[in-house]
Parts: sequence; structure tokens; C-alpha cells
Amino acid sequence: MKLIAAVLLWFSAFCYADQKVADIHMRNGGAYEVRGLIGDYTVDMLIDTGASISVISVDLKNKLHITPYKHSYVLLADGRRVRVGVYHVPFLIISGCVIRDFEAVALPNNLNILGISAMNQMQPISLWFKDEKMYFGCKGM
Repeated sequence: MKLIAAVLLWFSAFCYADQKVADIHMRNGGAYEVRGLIGDYTVDMLIDTGASISVISVDLKNKLHITPYKHSYVLLADGRRVRVGVYHVPFLIISGCVIRDFEAVALPNNLNILGISAMNQMQPISLWFKDEKMYFGCKGM
């Protein structure tokens, strides 16, 4: 089984020359995070393939001095529908890959979420939980 995984990983790396690898870690509650850099700030981003839009904390939004370019409604995990500002985050760097100008909303929960709005520039993505690795393409460079 390990040999098959190694061959698949090698083949994946061969097919995607711009592939990157990032360490992921499990946070309390069982969700996985990846570390990145937004502006001058190191952030842990919860990996959420079910989130159509990324999320940054209000604190980070204030540090970045960004303003919303529009407003929208989002459905939160607890079922509430709230009106939020939508921001263009200039860039996020994960393992040397620059994800440029992705949409995010700011929520006051001190949680940063890597959603589909950023992951669209990181395809294909493979999460290897046992090895705590995320393999991804880098279309944002």
C-alpha cells in the first residue's frame, strides 16, 4: 500500500511541475489548518472545502486596511444568514505559492478560513491527513 501511495505521489509531482507542498496540522475539534502569510501577518487558515468564500478575521482586515468593495449575505455554519462586507485580499502566500486577489469576508470570530475563493488558484489539491501534508498546484504565481 505504501508503494502505491509513493508511486501516485511521484506521478502527481511529475504531472504538476508547479506543485507545492505545505504542512497542515489538526486544531482542537479535528479540523485542519495550513499556515500562510497575508501581508506582513502569519496566519493559520482553516481548510474548508465547503466554504465558497474565504474568511479573514476582522482584526486581520483592520491590520490590512482594506475596505469592502461590495456587500453580500452569507450563511453561517449555525444557520444564521448575515450581511457582510466582501473584500479583495491582495495576496496569500502558502509554501512559496502566491494566491493573488481572492475574495474574503471578515467575521469577528478570530478565525481565518481558506475557502474555494482562494483554493481555485491552488488546483489540484490533495490532503494527506496521515502525513499532515497538503499538495497543491500553484496557478496564482
